[in-house]
Amino acid sequence: MKKILLFSEFWCPDCLVLSGALKVFKENNPALEVRVLPRDDYLPILSEHSIDGKARIPLLLVLDEKGQIQGKISEVPSSLREKIKDKNQHRDYRAGKLMEPLMEELKTLLY
Repeated sequence: MKKILLFSEFWCPDCLVLSGALKVFKENNPALEVRVLPRDDYLPILSEHSIDGKARIPLLLVLDEKGQIQGKISEVPSSLREKIKDKNQHRDYRAGKLMEPLMEELKTLLY
């Protein structure tokens, strides 16, 4: 079974979107192991896996049984990264209006 590490904070709007989507997968697959970790305790890991080398959240890492990284989502789903550079699109993402690409990316990573 895959394990999920989610680096997140309650004050981060993008974290809330990702954690809400992840909750759906966890509810449908109780054996899925999810650990939520705070940003400030893991800055080097966040920097290592970010797009621009800065410690950014959310960061979701999917690990295999041996603890090896099998996939990740850094900040937003890769399929939406360009689209949400537009502030209106980012607002829509944070409002839950662009959930389909996120759910598809999570599905691909988890199964």
